[in-house]
Amino acid sequence: MTEESRAKLRALLAAFVQREAPQPPAASKVALDAGERRTQASGDRLREVVRPVLDACVVELRNAGHAASVEDHTDGEGAYPSVALSFTPQGRGDTRPRRALASVLAFRYDPRRGIVVHRDVRAAAVRENRSR
Repeated sequence: MTEESRAKLRALLAAFVQREAPQPPAASKVALDAGERRTQASGDRLREVVRPVLDACVVELRNAGHAASVEDHTDGEGAYPSVALSFTPQGRGDTRPRRALASVLAFRYDPRRGIVVHRDVRAAAVRENRSR
């Protein structure tokens, strides 16, 4: 290998190293700040727009005799913000409690899709006591 070939090879390697050098920390910090701003803005929207509507639903459900609550996770650090309405229908005129299904309607922030809605139906936390 001639000295001229080695010099060309060193120049190519130097150019490759410069191209593959990591981005300066300032550029990646700006991207993190933008993601954090989007997460915070979504948490604010959930708290200011969605939460009052869910609170009004809780009032209506409780006035109708059903169990209902709102779980607010918009202030948590390290987790994406969410607000959820959980309610369990109660039977009318029944003296003994029955097993019921609890419904959950959750609004949460997803960084890829924005605010998404998720619904779930599961067995209620309160179970019937059967003593024989």
